[in-house]
Amino acid sequence: MSPNPQRPLRAPRHFAVMPAGGAGSRLGAAVPKQYLDLHGEPMIACAARALLAAPWIERLVVVVAPGDRRAGPALAGLPRTTVLAEGGETRRDTVLAGLRWLATEIGAGAGGAGGASTGGAGIGEDWVLVHDAARPALGRAVLERLRETLADDPVGGLLAMPVSDTVKRATAAGSVAETVPREGLWLAQTPQMFRFGLLLEALARFGDVTDEAAAIELSGGAPRLVAGDRMNFKVTTADDLELMRRLMRNG
Repeated sequence: MSPNPQRPLRAPRHFAVMPAGGAGSRLGAAVPKQYLDLHGEPMIACAARALLAAPWIERLVVVVAPGDRRAGPALAGLPRTTVLAEGGETRRDTVLAGLRWLATEIGAGAGGAGGASTGGAGIGEDWVLVHDAARPALGRAVLERLRETLADDPVGGLLAMPVSDTVKRATAAGSVAETVPREGLWLAQTPQMFRFGLLLEALARFGDVTDEAAAIELSGGAPRLVAGDRMNFKVTTADDLELMRRLMRNG
């Protein structure tokens, strides 16, 4: 895959997709983790508000599991937000459903959904940000940094943090197998921000990926790394949840 050299005559727009179809089983909660309370508001609403704080994001599509009845009430009243109950088995499937919805509903008004794969006057050269519902502490400053850094990039990139701790590879028995050099290692965060057409094509082609950047890499693209923020961590365990609640309470 090579970046499309064409550029639309209008300024690229920015859309966002939030995959929220998972159960969060590692947290061990009674409800999916995106609906757990953080200082009086569901986590998913906090994450959505963090994205919507940027007025340049024209539409946020929150993709949840079919039959999910919690998302509507949790996100009620948020501007520029659509809830799409078409989440799939994997993150890739869920994000792809959101992209296809945008290509149909938004792309049709900007040169047709076909522009999503061919660029030109359609939605293909616009930007799409994919952000985890379990990263509710995304700051406005880091979001602006992502946008500004990637503004003229033909592909896109992602927020990430350089690895600062010593890294050990473990054996199956739980002992140290080796020390891994940390130079050049980064921890991926979200949002991950790519040209719409490139990401749609990449995710349609490659199903066995754990994030959007991996699909772009497999397609031959080179995502840029943009310095993230330690506060933008993903809530995965009970300890993460408690730390995030403290941050939200004190913030």
